Amino acid sequence: MRLNPEYYEVSRFAFRGRLRNYAKTCGWVLCVGAGTSESIFPSWNGLAEKLLALTDVKCSRSVLTRFIQSFGAQAVIQAAANLLSPDEQEQIPQYLEKAIYHDIQSAAGGRWPVIAKALSSSKPFNLTLEEWQQFHDFIAGFKNSSASSIASVIADVVNTDSRPEGIITFNAEPLLYGLINCHYALKNPKSVKDSKAKVLKRLSHDLASRQRGQVPYYYVHGLLPVPDARPGFNQHIGVDKLVFTESQYLQLSRSVYSWQSATFLSSCLHHRCVFVGLSFADPNLRRWLAWEHEGRHLQRQRRQMPVKRTTHFWLKRRPHKRQAKLSAEQRLVERSVEHLGVQVIWLDDWSEAGEILSLMLETVKEQKE
Repeated sequence: MRLNPEYYEVSRFAFRGRLRNYAKTCGWVLCVGAGTSESIFPSWNGLAEKLLALTDVKCSRSVLTRFIQSFGAQAVIQAAANLLSPDEQEQIPQYLEKAIYHDIQSAAGGRWPVIAKALSSSKPFNLTLEEWQQFHDFIAGFKNSSASSIASVIADVVNTDSRPEGIITFNAEPLLYGLINCHYALKNPKSVKDSKAKVLKRLSHDLASRQRGQVPYYYVHGLLPVPDARPGFNQHIGVDKLVFTESQYLQLSRSVYSWQSATFLSSCLHHRCVFVGLSFADPNLRRWLAWEHEGRHLQRQRRQMPVKRTTHFWLKRRPHKRQAKLSAEQRLVERSVEHLGVQVIWLDDWSEAGEILSLMLETVKEQKE
């Protein structure tokens, strides 16, 4: 009896060198979500809980959990906003800033000035190697985060032909941005000391423009101020682009044009995307990918080309330990993004995200040679 291959997980080695090949042709883009910052910054659910605590509505964790499961974290954040007075609503960005940075500031203690400097630095040479090492060691103390391993891989290729055409983040904090600068500085100490190299270009609003020789780093959900940031950082970010509440999501979805949609659609239309740390529950993300994939599908049909092709990749942690065959839950997950042109690459743990990216770029193989 022939076994149905769709019931079995595709070996990760089937993706070896895939991104390197794309880098030579159409290019690739890295897209990251809150999962990459897990344990360091609050999750969407945790953020919703912190914001609700500002209101006069007090409910048990079980009630809040059921509400989030039914309506989503954005609805809780919207409810919290609606419960605030008009004057308090104008302070929501400040509330969000405090909620997001409270835990990491507490953990850093007296080290916070260096951590804030690292998070808000636009160039590797803005910090000394000792300061970057302190930032690296501090972040390494948090478990279950994939940001540092991803940053290490990007730092390896950021000045090569295999670098991404861009990085898109759905987070409002600069953790991965800071870590890429950190790993680049630690891996290229002489270069950092001798030059004023800038490897990334931060883009968070319509007026920001990319620069030749730098990887554009797009904050499509906006970027919050960093407490005690480097001079000028908080004045050059697009707080008006923040997308946290449900009304902000709905406003974005009904706009004929938005900087966010134009940025994302251009990236997924012209390049291959790798998604890490996203749940794929964002309706705007699914809508944009569906539009792009349907266009490709119709063109393939007209040209009598194979139509069952995936274009993008989603690095996702398994819901359970690896099994001989895909579980029913895994099969549902894979089918839930098939019409979006996305193929799932399963991870045992978030820490493997960097290893998979390295395999897809063949950097592991090159080091062995």
